[in-house]
Amino acid sequence: MSQSPGAGSPLQWNLADARTQDCDIVSTVGGSHTITFNFGQTVTSGGVVTVGLRRRIVVPPPSAKHLRDALQNLLAAADTKTGPGQ
Repeated sequence: MSQSPGAGSPLQWNLADARTQDCDIVSTVGGSHTITFNFGQTVTSGGVVTVGLRRRIVVPPPSAKHLRDALQNLLAAADTKTGPGQ
């Protein structure tokens, strides 16, 4: 087991297979039982811009709500440091 990715998290995360990918596009699709997040990276080739799907993650609605709350808290903290939208 390795370090916890969240400060103060009681979970022990195994980071052996973890990797970081740059993504500049995120879309979501919701259903009654799952929320799907699509993470992509724009690619320009020959003047044509496409999006390469880097990762698709499917979660249940309670997990999506937890993610929403965590992102709102992180963005609010960032806004206090740099100003809104920075």
